[in-house]
Amino acid sequence: MIAPDVPLKNRGTLSEQAAPPLTRLEWVRVSLAKHEVSGNPKQAALMPGYARINNWCGSLDFELENGKYSMGYINRRDIADSIRKLDFTAEPPTDEEIAEFDAYMEGKGA
Repeated sequence: MIAPDVPLKNRGTLSEQAAPPLTRLEWVRVSLAKHEVSGNPKQAALMPGYARINNWCGSLDFELENGKYSMGYINRRDIADSIRKLDFTAEPPTDEEIAEFDAYMEGKGA
Protein backbone atom coordinates (compact mmCIF):
# COMPACT_ATOMS: atom_id res chain seq x y z
CA MET A 1 0.00 0.00 0.00
CA ILE A 2 1.12 3.54 -0.67
CA ALA A 3 -0.44 5.28 2.33
CA PRO A 4 1.02 4.91 5.81
CA ASP A 5 -0.93 2.88 8.35
CA VAL A 6 -2.29 5.74 10.43
CA PRO A 7 -5.09 4.69 12.82
CA LEU A 8 -8.38 6.47 12.12
CA LYS A 9 -10.55 6.38 15.27
CA ASN A 10 -11.39 2.65 15.16
CA ARG A 11 -12.24 2.91 11.46
CA GLY A 12 -9.27 1.02 10.07
CA THR A 13 -6.16 2.68 8.75
CA LEU A 14 -5.44 5.31 6.15
CA SER A 15 -4.01 2.68 3.80
CA GLU A 16 -7.25 0.66 3.97
CA GLN A 17 -9.44 3.70 3.27
CA ALA A 18 -7.30 5.08 0.46
CA ALA A 19 -6.33 1.80 -1.23
CA PRO A 20 -8.41 2.02 -4.44
CA PRO A 21 -7.71 5.66 -5.40
CA LEU A 22 -4.03 5.50 -4.50
CA THR A 23 -3.57 2.15 -6.25
CA ARG A 24 -5.02 3.60 -9.46
CA LEU A 25 -2.74 6.63 -9.08
CA GLU A 26 0.27 4.33 -8.60
CA TRP A 27 -0.56 2.36 -11.77
CA VAL A 28 -0.83 5.54 -13.86
CA ARG A 29 2.40 6.92 -12.39
CA VAL A 30 4.36 3.73 -13.12
CA SER A 31 2.97 3.57 -16.66
CA LEU A 32 3.92 7.18 -17.40
CA ALA A 33 7.26 7.31 -15.58
CA LYS A 34 8.67 3.84 -16.15
CA HIS A 35 6.73 2.71 -19.25
CA GLU A 36 5.87 -0.58 -17.56
CA VAL A 37 2.94 -2.24 -15.82
CA SER A 38 2.83 -1.66 -12.05
CA GLY A 39 3.93 -4.72 -10.10
CA ASN A 40 5.42 -6.38 -13.19
CA PRO A 41 8.69 -4.70 -14.19
CA LYS A 42 9.21 -7.07 -17.14
CA GLN A 43 5.86 -6.14 -18.73
CA ALA A 44 6.06 -3.04 -20.91
CA ALA A 45 3.01 -0.78 -20.89
CA LEU A 46 1.13 -0.82 -24.19
CA MET A 47 0.74 2.93 -24.71
CA PRO A 48 2.47 4.85 -21.92
CA GLY A 49 2.14 8.58 -22.31
CA TYR A 50 -0.47 8.32 -25.06
CA ALA A 51 -3.48 10.35 -24.02
CA ARG A 52 -6.66 11.67 -25.57
CA ILE A 53 -8.56 14.78 -24.56
CA ASN A 54 -11.69 13.98 -22.57
CA ASN A 55 -14.70 15.61 -24.24
CA TRP A 56 -16.49 16.16 -20.92
CA CYS A 57 -13.84 17.82 -18.76
CA GLY A 58 -10.94 18.63 -21.11
CA SER A 59 -8.44 16.63 -19.06
CA LEU A 60 -6.16 14.05 -20.69
CA ASP A 61 -7.41 10.44 -20.54
CA PHE A 62 -4.69 7.82 -20.05
CA GLU A 63 -5.32 4.14 -20.67
CA LEU A 64 -5.21 2.06 -17.50
CA GLU A 65 -4.02 -1.42 -18.41
CA ASN A 66 -2.55 -4.35 -16.54
CA GLY A 67 -0.54 -6.09 -19.25
CA LYS A 68 -3.37 -8.45 -20.16
CA TYR A 69 -6.12 -6.04 -21.18
CA SER A 70 -7.22 -2.42 -21.00
CA MET A 71 -9.26 -1.64 -17.88
CA GLY A 72 -10.49 1.70 -19.16
CA TYR A 73 -9.29 5.26 -19.02
CA ILE A 74 -8.37 7.53 -16.15
CA ASN A 75 -7.54 11.23 -16.02
CA ARG A 76 -6.35 13.77 -13.47
CA ARG A 77 -9.92 14.81 -12.74
CA ASP A 78 -10.91 11.20 -11.90
CA ILE A 79 -7.93 10.83 -9.57
CA ALA A 80 -8.54 14.17 -7.83
CA ASP A 81 -12.27 13.46 -7.43
CA SER A 82 -11.66 9.99 -5.96
CA ILE A 83 -9.18 11.38 -3.42
CA ARG A 84 -11.52 14.28 -2.59
CA LYS A 85 -14.38 11.83 -1.96
CA LEU A 86 -12.48 9.75 0.61
CA ASP A 87 -14.72 9.42 3.67
CA PHE A 88 -12.63 8.60 6.71
CA THR A 89 -15.74 8.34 8.90
CA ALA A 90 -17.15 5.46 6.85
CA GLU A 91 -16.42 1.81 7.50
CA PRO A 92 -13.15 0.83 5.82
CA PRO A 93 -13.21 -1.78 3.10
CA THR A 94 -12.77 -5.32 4.36
CA ASP A 95 -9.66 -7.35 3.63
CA GLU A 96 -11.76 -9.38 1.19
CA GLU A 97 -12.88 -6.25 -0.69
CA ILE A 98 -9.30 -4.99 -0.91
CA ALA A 99 -8.15 -8.42 -2.15
CA GLU A 100 -10.91 -8.39 -4.81
CA PHE A 101 -9.85 -4.91 -5.95
CA ASP A 102 -6.19 -5.99 -6.11
CA ALA A 103 -7.16 -9.09 -8.13
CA TYR A 104 -9.15 -6.88 -10.53
CA MET A 105 -6.21 -4.51 -10.97
CA GLU A 106 -3.86 -7.43 -11.65
CA GLY A 107 -6.28 -9.04 -14.12
CA LYS A 108 -6.53 -12.38 -12.34
CA GLY A 109 -10.26 -12.65 -12.97
CA ALA A 110 -12.81 -14.33 -10.72
